Amino acid sequence: MDSFEGLPESAQLAGKRVLVIGGGNSACDIAAEAARVGNTSRLSVRRGYWFLPKTFFGIPSAEMMKPWFPVWAQRLMIALLLRITVEIQSVRFSGAGPQDFEAHPTINSELLYYLRHGRIQARPDIARFEGKTVYCGRARRRI
Repeated sequence: MDSFEGLPESAQLAGKRVLVIGGGNSACDIAAEAARVGNTSRLSVRRGYWFLPKTFFGIPSAEMMKPWFPVWAQRLMIALLLRITVEIQSVRFSGAGPQDFEAHPTINSELLYYLRHGRIQARPDIARFEGKTVYCGRARRRI
């Protein structure tokens, strides 16, 4: 099992089965790169995350939210835009919901693309490691 400090180069991921732990911006960048050049890419998270595309209809995501716009309306607008533009039923892992908008979302269009096309597979939190075998979630599924 390889581990990396910092961001790995594409050549280090090429042809490998890659498991990325965490849902932050760097983790999602690595998962997307592994989906592009690796054999498999899996993303394991232990809590809910919101993943947003970088743009909605050509407008940067950050510019969609205006301080004068009520928070409840911002949440509703983002939820509707995600259904329209991302074309997947849920971009939430581990039960995140509208209440999780208090946490900063991860912005990564490539992650959403590769999830939609099956090149990245979502996995629950890590239960344990046994050598090169990883067991995830309560069901202790092996990946």
